[in-house]
Amino acid sequence: MILSFLATRLLKIKPEVIRRPAYFTGLLLLALGVSIIGPGAVAALAEEGLELEVIAPEGSDFDLENERFSYFGRARQPVIMRTPEFSLTARRIDYDRKLQELTAVEDVVLMGEEIELRTEELQVDLDRELFTATGGFTLTAGEMELTGQVLTASIPEGMLTATTGVNWQFRDLRGEAEQLVYRKDEEKVYLSGKPVAYWGENYMEGTMMVLHLKTGRITMTGPVKSRLQSQGGGTGGD
Repeated sequence: MILSFLATRLLKIKPEVIRRPAYFTGLLLLALGVSIIGPGAVAALAEEGLELEVIAPEGSDFDLENERFSYFGRARQPVIMRTPEFSLTARRIDYDRKLQELTAVEDVVLMGEEIELRTEELQVDLDRELFTATGGFTLTAGEMELTGQVLTASIPEGMLTATTGVNWQFRDLRGEAEQLVYRKDEEKVYLSGKPVAYWGENYMEGTMMVLHLKTGRITMTGPVKSRLQSQGGGTGGD
């Protein structure tokens, strides 16, 4: 029934809106910030039977036999996928139902209640609950903001990794590193590759750094180099 509905509605070459039960409920995995910060979002979408809305300004291409679906947008009028929980926009979105893979390319923006991700290409493995953002990214999730070249996440492991030219900001702290790893179960961020942390006029750099998200405390392993002003440095390290 679902495929028949898609065939009659989406083989038209014109802008369209589709509303139907989100049988690829794993799309909510895209809002990994919700999944990491607030567990249970994916299950909630599936159980409540919420709908997925797709708007494709430049039409769609459906291979019903192989269950491959492509949606096309253009500059300033991207493809839009949204539910009550999140929205995803991009110039093009491809979904392979058999492989359970989704790819969004060009001007990709993912927005949820506590997350905003901007990147050039987003690849999602819905079965394994993994995703990769490439071509540069900016991620804002809660009090943390990250930029870098590559971002990967595993929802089952509760782990997120940012690599290559990473810049981060958390509360009054900011810094740089070559790699950042966030572990949900520990509520810690691990930074490596000559990490540097700044707060006010102060800074500290070393070979490995751990940021404790609950307290804002920094643990740095050495050799460590630091500059501490006599006033205004409200965060310490060990």
